[in-house]
Amino acid sequence: MKKIGNDQNDTSNAAATLIGQEHGTVLKKWRGELSIGLVFPNSYYVGMSNLGLQTIYSQINQQEHFLCERFFISGTGSDKPLSLESRKPPGVFNIIAFSISFENDFLNVINFLDSAGLKIRSDERNQLDPLIVAGGAAVTINPEALADYLDLVFLGEGEHILTTFLERIEDSLTGRWHKRTVLEAVADIPGLYVPAAYSFTYHPDGRIKKRTAQAGFQDRIVPARVKDLDLCPTHSTILTSRTEFANHYLIEMARGCSRRCKFCYGGWGYQPLRLRSQNSIVKQIEEGMVFFQSLKQKPLFGLIAPSMTDLPFLDKLLDLILEKGGQFSLSSIPLEFLNEKTITKLSRAPVHSLTLAPEAGTERLRNIIGKKWDEEYFFSVLETLWAANIYKLRFYFMVGLPGEQTSDLREIVQFIRRINHFMRKTVNVTCRMSLHLSLNAFVPKPHTPFQWSAMENQKNLAAKMKYISRELQREPHVTVTHDVPKWARVQGLIARADRRIGPFLVALDKHRSSIQQALNRININPAFYLDRRRADDELLPWDHLTGPREKDILLARNRDMSLDYTQTLTSRNQALQS
Repeated sequence: MKKIGNDQNDTSNAAATLIGQEHGTVLKKWRGELSIGLVFPNSYYVGMSNLGLQTIYSQINQQEHFLCERFFISGTGSDKPLSLESRKPPGVFNIIAFSISFENDFLNVINFLDSAGLKIRSDERNQLDPLIVAGGAAVTINPEALADYLDLVFLGEGEHILTTFLERIEDSLTGRWHKRTVLEAVADIPGLYVPAAYSFTYHPDGRIKKRTAQAGFQDRIVPARVKDLDLCPTHSTILTSRTEFANHYLIEMARGCSRRCKFCYGGWGYQPLRLRSQNSIVKQIEEGMVFFQSLKQKPLFGLIAPSMTDLPFLDKLLDLILEKGGQFSLSSIPLEFLNEKTITKLSRAPVHSLTLAPEAGTERLRNIIGKKWDEEYFFSVLETLWAANIYKLRFYFMVGLPGEQTSDLREIVQFIRRINHFMRKTVNVTCRMSLHLSLNAFVPKPHTPFQWSAMENQKNLAAKMKYISRELQREPHVTVTHDVPKWARVQGLIARADRRIGPFLVALDKHRSSIQQALNRININPAFYLDRRRADDELLPWDHLTGPREKDILLARNRDMSLDYTQTLTSRNQALQS
């Protein structure tokens, strides 16, 4: 096995250049091992920013009798799919495994299979074809749009079941296998879902009437969860400058979130909240330090957790990195995390920009969606941020939320104007000020309390985003970006649909047509999936892909439209003074 680093001299093509800029790449000689083509259906830049992809790649290649190489949709110098490491086509691999983080990348899965010369539909592939599997957040939320095209889906967290799965596949390997036999051999592994083993019937109005599982397959598949995160260290295994987190050593510190915002899958789908131990994270930081020393580079760490306030020992970790001469960035920073002591550490990191997520314009709407945000506290820390040379602020807001009113949109505009006015009045160095507003269309995600909600229509989404952008276009130091509403609706359609929507993905790929033309070709009405509130007792496309009590819990939360504001102003003022 050969490690590829900066000694790579072959820069004759884009793939060799990318590998030459990586530290930690693994290149194995093909000797008949079980071979896995790991596909991130997006660009190299986006894919190599994904910690899950790196974790699976490393875990497979650590075992001598398995071989794993990477594929990306773009950025590797070839129009046809070829593996990054050996430039082999997908068809020669035993398994093609997609890591899918975003719903709109479902389209790229279809394109990849088609471009690779593989049959798109699962029932048209045979033992001479690779086994097509998928995992990742997007298919865990709802894989049904790809149900007819995937042989197998990993639901939830796959690190602790991956080796068992591959060993069973290896035991079945004699040249190539009979697909039905191998699927039955792995069906009892927690979190593994075989879409072809499930069938649906429908009411005349299109709603699901009944779901049936074939003999030998469970009626319900509960996503797999790692109980003890310390047993599965999750950190960067490849460093490269060609990612969003250029040359940063990423460390995952927690999964799940204590906040349980009603719109967010992270707080509901990854429950219970699990923290890595302080000792485990310290060990990963020390391993990262050794890695950087071998490269003679300054240590750069990216610490990842859904909510930093869930980690009681975070301050000690930041101190450790700073004491060892390193720098850090944080994936998410809740408002209440910002106190004078923490801001000082951010300044030393050094952090010059900060991303915050109020999500909605008024306290009324934030209470409905379960988002904690105290504007008074926010303004109280602004001067502290500027004193620490943190002048670039980015804000995330959602548009089209349940219960949204015109006043909520107006208040987003007024909030940005208040910040801008406060900045100009308080700080002299206005040339360095920067406020960026990111507007995102609300998509009601499965396995959240809003899974029954309707999605705002495309016309209204566009009008709301246009209103906010127009109102702020003359504000100095302010920029506004937003979703493309039609593609936000496609995301919603994929996230909320049943398997009847699959031909839409094929039509969009095959005919390179517009979204509406693709819908017309297959006679699909997106309003059925997007524009209506689902009945409380309706059988949902993803009901069989979760625990038995989840639906009742989510429905109770959905009915609670007056969420208590559990974090008081007093506690936040105390945090500022601590």
